[in-house]
Amino acid sequence: MGTQLPHWHIKLSASFRKDIKMWVDFLEHWNGVSIFLDSHISQPRDLQRFTDASGSLGYVGFLDGLWFQGHWLPEHTLNKKRGISIEWQELFPIYLACVLWGPTWSGKRILIWCDNQSVVAIINSKHTKSPQTMDLVCSITLLTLTNSFTISTTYIPGLDNAIADSLSHFQMDRFWALAPTASLTPCVIPSSAMLI
Repeated sequence: MGTQLPHWHIKLSASFRKDIKMWVDFLEHWNGVSIFLDSHISQPRDLQRFTDASGSLGYVGFLDGLWFQGHWLPEHTLNKKRGISIEWQELFPIYLACVLWGPTWSGKRILIWCDNQSVVAIINSKHTKSPQTMDLVCSITLLTLTNSFTISTTYIPGLDNAIADSLSHFQMDRFWALAPTASLTPCVIPSSAMLI
């Protein structure tokens, strides 16, 4: 594509090289086993899965009573020069959910509720023009390949994302009222996951 004659050379972009690196990383660690995916998509109503991000406060994930929560590191706060957008921030907890719970999703087709329509489109197409956000998409894709599951998202209006919204705003009384049977302590996020 982009050439008129078959002997013309094409310069490969940085994003192309990142895609190749992701596949090399996967193949270096793949054990050669493929698992057949469930024939049905695991719906959020079957197993509650919500994520959310608050641009200035933090990020959260909720999985059927398990949850994580954190304040943004300085390098993860909204910053146009660094390429940290609200889309990147909304994708980050989805990435963390894949890190924490992906190994238990082997063979599953996972559907996550998200209250950001741009992120729904990015996850479902696995593409974005933002290089930093695309790095996060590649990390999520590598986790799905490594743990043999697929992930898609569906839009949920912010008002209906109350559990995750209460956590992302650190409104713990509201969270406990909405999810009284949730684990008393959050899941521990590996420090290596924060280096992305």
